[in-house]
Order: sequence, then C-alpha cells, then structure tokens
Amino acid sequence: MRAPIPREDDFRSRLRSPAMAARIGLWLGICFGIAFVTGLISHYAQQPHQPVPFPTRPSWGYQVTQGLHVVAGTAAVPLLLVKLWTVFPKLFSRPPRRLAELLLHGAERVSIAVLVAAAIFQLSTGLANTAQWYPWSFHFRATPIPDLWNGVTDCEVLMVEPPLRLVYSWNASGDQAADGLKTLITWTLTPTPDGVLVRMEQSGFRPQDEAGFQGMGGGWPRILGGLERVAGEQP
Repeated sequence: MRAPIPREDDFRSRLRSPAMAARIGLWLGICFGIAFVTGLISHYAQQPHQPVPFPTRPSWGYQVTQGLHVVAGTAAVPLLLVKLWTVFPKLFSRPPRRLAELLLHGAERVSIAVLVAAAIFQLSTGLANTAQWYPWSFHFRATPIPDLWNGVTDCEVLMVEPPLRLVYSWNASGDQAADGLKTLITWTLTPTPDGVLVRMEQSGFRPQDEAGFQGMGGGWPRILGGLERVAGEQP
C-alpha cells in the first residue's frame, strides 16, 4: 500500500505559521545584510587600486568588521535551517490549474530554488573559510604589465599552520598559464623577544622565468614595505 502524498494542510504546527516564518526571515535577512556589507568592506580593502584609500585607523576597525562578518554568517546557518523547516510544507502545495497562474507559480518556485541554493553555497563556503579549509583556488589581480603579465595570478592554498606558516601556489593565469610562472609563496612568522619576524619566500623559478623573477623582485619589496608601514601603525 502506497503512502499518500502529504498536502500543505497536513502540517498544522504553529511553529510553521506564516508569522513564525516571517520573524525568522527578518533575522535571517539582518544576518545576511551584515555579512554582505562587511564582505564588501573586506573585498574593497584587498583591491590594489582604491579610488578612496582604505582607512588604516582605528587599527582594530577591520578586525571588528570581519568579526561581525563571521558572527553574522555563522548565526545565519541555524536560522536558514529553521527557516527551511518552517516553510517545508510549501513544497506540497498543489500547483494552480490555470496556465497563467501556473507559469507564475513555476517562476516563483525556480526563483526560490536559486535563492536557497545561493544561500546554502554562500554559508557553506563561508564556514569552510572560517575553518581555514580551502578546497578551491582564488585569484590575485593587479595592473597588467604589457607583454609580460596579464594582471591575473592563479593561487591555491596548499598548507596552513596557524598562526606560523602559510603556503600557496602563485601561478600564471589564462593564456600565460602553459609557459608562465609556477611558483610557491611561503609566509613564515617567528616570534622573537622584540615582536614577530615575518619571512616571505617565493620559490620554484625556472631558467625561462627570468622576466618574472625580475618583476617579482621589483614588486615584493613595495608590498612588504607597505605591510611593514601598516604594522608599524599598530598600537
């Protein structure tokens, strides 16, 4: 004997009422809003060319925004699960019979599916990032150098030993990937009596990478100098 397909009216718990779904949706929207705004702040801070320079003071400002980003994103996980549980009976609502209403109903279902999938993807990748698990690659972008570099570098985190060591690949991208750089970047932090010694090493250069080696030799001192300047502003 086949079990009957449930109907929306079969779910009568008050915890699945429209009022409860609306309240949870409000808090979920607040969490997503905070995560979105603080994510934009982080994205802007990492851009090489900023129309308005990113403020370096107060020194704890960036930590506060990204702390809010992690807290809001983490809080959104249970809220999203509860929200989906609350509206679960809507999956069993019968579609309308009139064609025009059916088309609108179908479009609504598709849009909700895309929204839920995007929310699950954002939160799952955010949790992986918080846990320092990076199964995907990322890109470093800067101003292209004509006939030398297209401005994009493919990177992938290979090793993390918080808070002492970080290793990631630093490879040519796009049409330059086949014959371009294939190197490793290693950051090492060593505590000393006077503070912390920061060491950066780029390894893996081949004889045919002489142009890239020269380019990196001119770029890294400027980047490390900026890092030293910002670190010196810390109280």
